[in-house]
Amino acid sequence: MKNRKISRMVICGIGIMLLALVCGYGMALHFSGNIEKLEVKKLEDTARMIDKTLFENNIYLTPDTAYFYKLEYLLRTGKQVNDEGNFANMICKNLSKGALYDSNIHSVYAALAREDAEYILVNGVLRVKGAMTDMQWWDTCRNMEESCYMDWREINSSFLNKVKLFTVYRTYDSISYKDSRVVRGYMVINYYRSHVLNEINALISSEEEVVLYNPIADQLLSTDEDSLSETELRELLNRNSKSGIVPGKGREAIQNNVKLIYNISSSDSVPLYYIILKKDTEVSKFMSEIYFLLLGIVSLICLGSIVFLLLYYYQYQKYLTGLVQVITAVEQDGSSEEKMVSELSKGLGGKKMDLHIIARRILDDKVDINELKKALNSEQRLRTEVEMLYGHAQINSHFLLNTLDSIYWESMKNNGCENGETRMIERLCLILKYALDSSNPYISLQEEVDCAKEYLAIQQLRKNQKISAKWDIPEGLKKAKVGKLILQPILENSIQHGGFFPGDSVFLHVEAKLMEDTLYLLVSDNGSGMEENEMRRMNRIFREDIPVRSKHIGLMNVNRRIQLQYGEEYGIVLQPSGDGLGLTVLISLKYLLVEEEGQEAVYAEEEKENECHSLL
Repeated sequence: MKNRKISRMVICGIGIMLLALVCGYGMALHFSGNIEKLEVKKLEDTARMIDKTLFENNIYLTPDTAYFYKLEYLLRTGKQVNDEGNFANMICKNLSKGALYDSNIHSVYAALAREDAEYILVNGVLRVKGAMTDMQWWDTCRNMEESCYMDWREINSSFLNKVKLFTVYRTYDSISYKDSRVVRGYMVINYYRSHVLNEINALISSEEEVVLYNPIADQLLSTDEDSLSETELRELLNRNSKSGIVPGKGREAIQNNVKLIYNISSSDSVPLYYIILKKDTEVSKFMSEIYFLLLGIVSLICLGSIVFLLLYYYQYQKYLTGLVQVITAVEQDGSSEEKMVSELSKGLGGKKMDLHIIARRILDDKVDINELKKALNSEQRLRTEVEMLYGHAQINSHFLLNTLDSIYWESMKNNGCENGETRMIERLCLILKYALDSSNPYISLQEEVDCAKEYLAIQQLRKNQKISAKWDIPEGLKKAKVGKLILQPILENSIQHGGFFPGDSVFLHVEAKLMEDTLYLLVSDNGSGMEENEMRRMNRIFREDIPVRSKHIGLMNVNRRIQLQYGEEYGIVLQPSGDGLGLTVLISLKYLLVEEEGQEAVYAEEEKENECHSLL
């Protein structure tokens, strides 16, 4: 009987293994057939990512509906007059910023489509069109059939040197708001070709290469000179299928049976095609098949093991049932260990087991609660520390501050120490040093207020918008202990999501109050406020710590850090402002005083200029 059971088990195991092999092989064939489709989908996503990166709109180089009408008089006469003069001056500044802030841009041309317009703008500077050495773009613009076109070309940068460019041409029709007259103009953006190719290479893997094809000029441009020949690339373009597999090029590719998966995608912005090639070797296919085969085998073995255990469970079911009955009876009677052993022997039908060990484990139901509490508290402290460290995750502070230091000195050399940009960089250095100092996560309320003031000064310079703030901080609360960077995200939320339009005045009111042992910080603004349902939803998220996606991520992070530092009874509450306009953010903290040695870190106005640059 025993040998017969063993034979059945062996036969069952062999059958399961054979079934696992057959099913695993079928799964491998199925998935290997879809590998090419998956790779082609990845190549299509890569093409869309490249297109978005190359032709993403530059906010300084995006004309409005009256753009060239405002420039018409300036580009025809070289003079500025009336109200159009102010608009033209603003456009010149935007063109200059657009070319300056994008390191990929060589130059930007803005010109009227009229032949009698004698002037053009080059990087925001007025130039005589006839005096330019590069006029190839003019012929291209006039021959454009679509509103957008691109090509790659070379221009002379000096008598002997040439610059290789990647040029995008766009036609804009502007409408006069006075007489509804249409004024047509051209904007030409010249990118450094090497920068464009480097940016493309940064977006793709080492196994991939990209070839750009201009169908109008019939031009090909590759990121890798070892790619397919021009003849082979043109054969791909002439194929009916825009994706597939072709043999690799070169002796090494032939010997190693290297094949290329290709995909041809068109640009959504300009008349341009992306030919993306990726190596696909037999080794990679073999490894993928083995992977899926093993996956199927392991899955089926696990399924067979479960079936095997279920069969044995059925065999010993009566013994388990008897054990449960004995344990239930003994627990009700409160019997001793000897009596339990006797009952276990009866319930298990005389099965040989170490019944004394089973009896002792059943009777010993006392658990050391104190040890469990200690372990739980230790686990909570560890989790709190990890989450706080994650919330305060920092990049390399020395690298960042040293880089800003270099930018600061360059700006001071070019613009002077009183220049707005120089002051902005200086304030940014102070804020970053304050934020990246991990020696103590707690500081005084006065230090937090000083950091928030520096942030508002930066925002006012950056947005060119009037931002005023009223600070009601009692003298007795300036030494209160608070967590770092609590006020700055709240102020940023008020400015970014307060519903302010360009030119609006932003007013912020920051107030501190103490009630019993709780410190309250109120931050109010004069913005458009928040709908009642949205405010109720956000307060529920803050109170119950619900993980959701929201545009108010700064408020959620501050609320989470406060609850980690002080407890879940503290945090953020949103409420309407007292005058009915804007939003008030109420922050509740446990009132504590900073240690005496922490008072040495104060902001001294005469030391601000040296703090940022003494880190080298």
